[in-house]
Amino acid sequence: MLKIFKSNQPFVNVIVVLITIALGLPIFFTEPTVVDANLFRFSEFFNSVNSTTWLRYILWCIFTIGIGYYLNYIVNQYKLVNNNTHVSFIIYVVLQTLFPSALIFSPIQIITVFILVILHQSNELYNTRKETLKTFNLGFFMGLAAMLYLPIGFLMLLVWFIMRYYKPPYWKEYIVSLMGVFVPFVYLLAYYFIFNEFSIDKIYFIETTETSAPINESWSLNQLLFFIVMGLVFLYALWHFVIATQKSVVRVRKYRSVMLLLILGIVLQHFIFLKNTTITPDFFALLSIPLSVIIGNLLIEIKKKWIAETIFIIFFVLMLINYLR
Repeated sequence: MLKIFKSNQPFVNVIVVLITIALGLPIFFTEPTVVDANLFRFSEFFNSVNSTTWLRYILWCIFTIGIGYYLNYIVNQYKLVNNNTHVSFIIYVVLQTLFPSALIFSPIQIITVFILVILHQSNELYNTRKETLKTFNLGFFMGLAAMLYLPIGFLMLLVWFIMRYYKPPYWKEYIVSLMGVFVPFVYLLAYYFIFNEFSIDKIYFIETTETSAPINESWSLNQLLFFIVMGLVFLYALWHFVIATQKSVVRVRKYRSVMLLLILGIVLQHFIFLKNTTITPDFFALLSIPLSVIIGNLLIEIKKKWIAETIFIIFFVLMLINYLR
């Protein structure tokens, strides 16, 4: 089964798209979870969209397919795994469909697009000189993400590290990137001012008293088993990814190192700003980006193919059991 997705043939994209469309069907049989107004800006808009089932289904499919395809393109383009495959694509889709009740059109999906654009643009900085336009774009997309979900702005520290890690430092680029962060907020303030809604709470609106319901409070036995298996797989995959990173050429080693730092950044922003030690669907959705790469790398490069096939089948079986409950 996994062998199909290890292929680099374009028709595999069609297979993954069809699987995603099928896995999104539970949307028609489940009530959408509410987008937390204490964490996300424009939550009323997202909740309004999700109240229309067919629109929720279409948008979820479009974003899940688009994000998975874009992530897989970045993985193949910058050799985050040794071979060009579609494994990262299908792993991302599986992770997004773990909880049928969380199949919604969410701000996290839009934020994920911005993070992928930042990763893509930042990889283009490697071994360049003065790139003020690209660094402005990095800050701008981070500003857009932070406008929707303020804690994610913590990843701007990772962007500045990448700028120093990939190329010689140029002080103007840091100032330009910071300007890019502020541009979306300038337009946001202008919007609030025009409609007489201006206040400091409109900028810093994070409330930690009421957060998204932790998914581990309502785990079924199957979901708990899934996370235990996935946790063990991830630890092994992480170890394998780190070892492979050390053996890579310098360019690929740096790309892979940034993927590891992305995990750290996402975890830190969750614990520091939300002061929350539970796993929420939004937190898990953000982690799905590096998780898809690291687990995909294990399934592609592990020498004992039967282990990779077994892991892949277990993921699918546990996910389908969750759907049938």
